[in-house]
Amino acid sequence: MDSVFELYRKLCDLPEVIPHSQVVAHPKDIDLYVPITCMSAAREILKRNLYICIRKSECHSVYCKYIDGELFVFDLCCDYNHYFNLFSAVKFSDHGNRALGLDLSLNKCLKRFSRQGNYDNSDFVILSSFFGQPENFISCPGDRLSDDGDVLLVSKLILKKSRFRLLCLRLKVIISSLKSGKSFAFVGPDGSGKGFFIEKLKKVNSVKTVYMGDWFFKMQPLYSLLMKLPSPFNRFLYLFYFIENIIRRSKVAFWTFLGKTVFIDRFPGTNKPITLSGFPGFINQLIFKLTPKPDLFVIMYASPLVVFKRKQELTISEIDAIQIKQKELLSGHSHVVINTEQLDDSLNFLLGKWYEL
Repeated sequence: MDSVFELYRKLCDLPEVIPHSQVVAHPKDIDLYVPITCMSAAREILKRNLYICIRKSECHSVYCKYIDGELFVFDLCCDYNHYFNLFSAVKFSDHGNRALGLDLSLNKCLKRFSRQGNYDNSDFVILSSFFGQPENFISCPGDRLSDDGDVLLVSKLILKKSRFRLLCLRLKVIISSLKSGKSFAFVGPDGSGKGFFIEKLKKVNSVKTVYMGDWFFKMQPLYSLLMKLPSPFNRFLYLFYFIENIIRRSKVAFWTFLGKTVFIDRFPGTNKPITLSGFPGFINQLIFKLTPKPDLFVIMYASPLVVFKRKQELTISEIDAIQIKQKELLSGHSHVVINTEQLDDSLNFLLGKWYEL
């Protein structure tokens, strides 16, 4: 496998590829202008190095990979019409896109202009020159420049139409994404890496997280007090636990309906009580059966000794018992088992599963 820097150099060596940023880890992307004639070759280079494609169109692709726990994102683009996707009157031609790709200063200037709707004196010459060349556009308002060369696109489009077009665009995105969201439940004993992996994966894209472990934190003191009641008089508390997690699960259903990806931290019936027997064990199994399931269970595995060293809340034997029971319980459901001791391999595997589903 090539290093990030070697990969960057290979991409930059392709004909007319222009880097728009340096090699840097997330939250910044590694932006490259890649002409359409080289897009397939650039994608192939990234695929050979096991980068995961999270967005792909004819003129725009985004590839990601975790290296030493850091996320690296390559953003390949040869069409910059998305800068003005709110304004259908503005369409760049191939000539205009090429000019934006080859001239980094122009690209940054136009990007600021499209987002903010204004420009400073240092941008004036660049913008007026670009908008003054008809060959840069397939379509654009004819009066985009005033007699003295001022860029009128602000008053003609951005200030007048941005709010309405922005609302329409957002509604279109929401409608197109309805019912397309996915949910992933991360399960494992304390110290297995659930929270750590969720935080790492959240960097890739906007996700919602829902905790489905113990009681609601605000009610914890009350529950702790009621649990001191002698058994079996405290068993009615299991009903509250079930109701709470149904409420939480309804949040998951709501966000997935809106097209969001939801990461569930723990899942009812798979936590520490999974090892219980008798009536408490029966209640735990019942809670699991009655709770709607996610699209994928992610079983976080590591050797019990490693888990114990990470978070010394359970004994090694308890950790081992929980891991065995979780695998048995989830064997009949859609699941994957990842070894959290292999950080990069596990993160990239989960990233691939995320965009595969």
